[in-house]
Amino acid sequence: MPKQLILLTGIPATGKTTIGNFLRDNHGFHHIDFEDGSSRNQFVLDPEIFLSSHAEKDKLVISWGFCPDEADIPWVLYLKTKGFKLFWLEGDHLVTIRKYIERGKGTNLDAYYYQMYRILTSRVVEQISPNIIDTFNGAEFRKLSDIVDEILK
Repeated sequence: MPKQLILLTGIPATGKTTIGNFLRDNHGFHHIDFEDGSSRNQFVLDPEIFLSSHAEKDKLVISWGFCPDEADIPWVLYLKTKGFKLFWLEGDHLVTIRKYIERGKGTNLDAYYYQMYRILTSRVVEQISPNIIDTFNGAEFRKLSDIVDEILK
């Protein structure tokens, strides 16, 4: 059985970590969340050692809401060369702002706006050529199982 390697990335508040956890809890994936910082730092320090430490995992998902820049885009492309299937999670930007606030990120939206600015100006989607998934149905998240079915197909 071939390995299933998935990278979930995209705009803020589109459910990257939630979907990674769902894949872990319902489909047997090992989930690494680069949002915590320490896993991402270990990866950047030595990506070969980081990936080899997870080589025994047949199903691996990384969620990463990175702020596109000259340093991180090459890491995403590196994961692609290692067999990771890339998914860019997207949604209506006004809805994601609301979700960002609801998730306790506060009403200071500077970090959200900065990340969105970097996404738009870096043209990251064109650079990494991911599969694009809209995680919303109007103003609410789509059913997680439907999103995951789209990822696993």
